[in-house]
Amino acid sequence: MNLRPFLRALTCGFLVLSASFSSRLVSAQDLEGAEAGLALAVQLRTMEPEANSQWRGSLNIKPKGGEIEIIPISCQVVVAADQWKVIYTTTGTPKRTAERLTVIHSTNGPSQFWLARSSGPSEPLGKPEMVAGTALDVPFAGSDFWLSELGFDFYHWPVQNRLKGAMRRGQPCYVLESANPMAKPGGLARVVTYLERESGQPILAEAEGTDKKTLKEFSLGKMAKVNGRWTPKNLEISNRKTGSHTWLEFDVEPEK
Repeated sequence: MNLRPFLRALTCGFLVLSASFSSRLVSAQDLEGAEAGLALAVQLRTMEPEANSQWRGSLNIKPKGGEIEIIPISCQVVVAADQWKVIYTTTGTPKRTAERLTVIHSTNGPSQFWLARSSGPSEPLGKPEMVAGTALDVPFAGSDFWLSELGFDFYHWPVQNRLKGAMRRGQPCYVLESANPMAKPGGLARVVTYLERESGQPILAEAEGTDKKTLKEFSLGKMAKVNGRWTPKNLEISNRKTGSHTWLEFDVEPEK
């Protein structure tokens, strides 16, 4: 299994992690401000994958004070001429119905979201329906990942601002602030993404609600060396409001 094309597909958002993007994602100059921020956001949301790909893994959900719930998940990336699809599909469990989220990314317009759910844990998926606006700020398969976050909707928000560089996890980073002045209470109003200078890859993102308090934190988890490249084994999200924690784990076999 080759995760790299899939990770390229997700370069339009935080979950795209590849050490070959630095020259395309960020300028050598330490530019700041709205113009530089918009340019960076445009690069992030229009960097399409090179090829089709697919992978399997699991959504691991740990509610505050509760047991870990494991939900099988697969993902498929389908590349076309001027758009690409990222399709997340979860398998039904005794506690959860199956879900399929299709995010259609375009180089010349906003993303489209289509969601299909089954009526019961052992039932087939229903007809997909388009989801937009504040309806995107809902959990996918009961996890801490919202639909909007899996589609990286925040890179399409009207306000994009490049901030002064900062240190995170011991690494110098470029910093992109995405803000949504039309955010509703309970939704995301501001996301700050930290991109490692050397690689250009996002290593951390902090999301605030309309109350200006940190609501969620996204981060790159453990890494494994696969085919000579360091590849993420999991991606994590913590919900500060509920105390819940979810990590998306890829089925990768590290080199020995």
